[in-house]
Amino acid sequence: MSMRRKTYVFMFCLLLVAFSFGLYRLMALRFEAGDVFPAYSSLRSDPLGSKVLYESFGHLPGVSVERHFQKLDKLTDAPSSTIFLFGLSPVDLDLSLAKQVEELAQRGHRVVMTMEPVQGKACKCPEKAEGAGEGPGDEAGEIEPGPGEPKGREGEQGIPLFKRWGFQFGYAGLLEGEDRSYPYAELVADDSRGQLPLQITQYSELHFVQPDSQWQVLYRLGDFAVIMERPMGDGSLVLVSDSYLVSNEAMRNERHAPVLAWLAGGHRQLVFDEAHLGISRQPGVMVLVRQYRLAGVMVALLVLALLFVWQRSVPFVPGRVSSADAGPDEMSTMDYHAGLVNLLRRNVKEGDLLAACFNEWRKSMPGAGSAMPEQTARIRKVVEAEQARPSRERNVLASYKKIAGILAERKHLWK
Repeated sequence: MSMRRKTYVFMFCLLLVAFSFGLYRLMALRFEAGDVFPAYSSLRSDPLGSKVLYESFGHLPGVSVERHFQKLDKLTDAPSSTIFLFGLSPVDLDLSLAKQVEELAQRGHRVVMTMEPVQGKACKCPEKAEGAGEGPGDEAGEIEPGPGEPKGREGEQGIPLFKRWGFQFGYAGLLEGEDRSYPYAELVADDSRGQLPLQITQYSELHFVQPDSQWQVLYRLGDFAVIMERPMGDGSLVLVSDSYLVSNEAMRNERHAPVLAWLAGGHRQLVFDEAHLGISRQPGVMVLVRQYRLAGVMVALLVLALLFVWQRSVPFVPGRVSSADAGPDEMSTMDYHAGLVNLLRRNVKEGDLLAACFNEWRKSMPGAGSAMPEQTARIRKVVEAEQARPSRERNVLASYKKIAGILAERKHLWK
């Protein structure tokens, strides 16, 4: 390989390494920020994530925190814990999710569900029916969900989903003031006064309408509940209308540590569910290798691959010295003779060898016929006599010697 070609190969490898490193850094920065994950995921470190809350709980002594990437029914047999489901919308609360949540609560888990903040009427939330109140202070009538909303989905006994939970989602123009200042939700649970803040800022226009007596309302915005809890079996169910409370932005600008501790409850095991956000962990090859104990097989395959590469790159038989590397005294024409013999054997029959050589001699010596006509005629007779014999009686070597003797008698010099 020439020096110039080696330089090109080296530059190409260098550019490939630089491109790979830049691509790796780009992907690393994206995943460090977490903006490739959905909002309110515990994997996001930007303002819309909840990674700060996840890591803060993890630093508490005696508290175990983990992320869950599988279906909720995988947690039914786990020890009693608090399960966080952040960033839900009303359309996410279908019958399937409700049944899983109810089963978890019945088994002693505390399930905390926070809703995605809603601002503006372009949101996916139920609209108020005719005759309902127009403002946050008016009495709200029954709310009919819009197209695609989950109210039409019925439970096993034919009861609409949100009737079996005893509340409805509502929407009101809470932020329609000229200054668009955010209102405050008031603490209404008397047994929590002195432990929780009296007011928290409400950034979402979504709220809970007419919760039944089984729900204990913790915070209200006017006549509407925004945080409430309901005991269910050995556990409980908590609904929060605004996920801003658990976001990284809130941890920096408006942190309410007592409310967050109340959400966690008395459990020492905290689970941040990611599967409801569409983040699932698929078992890779190495996980399957560890699960089925195939490490020995992988090592054997790697050794075989290395042996194959070694065998292809380092031949065990010493190579033949080429004529270019040999000295002047080591030059040999054996390779040329062997190649000529092989070429003749493949293309010329043994019985036609003498005639083929005579014809080639005539072509290479155009003046042979005129310069030495007698010798040429005698050689022709020898060749024709040899060709006239049967194949088994031909003696190419004897005929060649006769031709060599005839050429040795020539008296003319070639010009």
